[in-house]
Amino acid sequence: MKKQTELSQFLSELNKESDRDSVLMASSIFDEWLCEIIHAHYGLPFYSRVLMTAKNAV
Repeated sequence: MKKQTELSQFLSELNKESDRDSVLMASSIFDEWLCEIIHAHYGLPFYSRVLMTAKNAV
């Protein structure tokens, strides 16, 4: 899980942005966090990375 300081830093940066930029930033960081969760779930970084970045990845 993300550290509290990292989350508070993200939120402070998010509050500085316009509405449109806030949505883009939030979706980007959520996408990054979701990839980390999926990688942790599979437990094999190489295979999970291949699954996430292969041509057939969704």
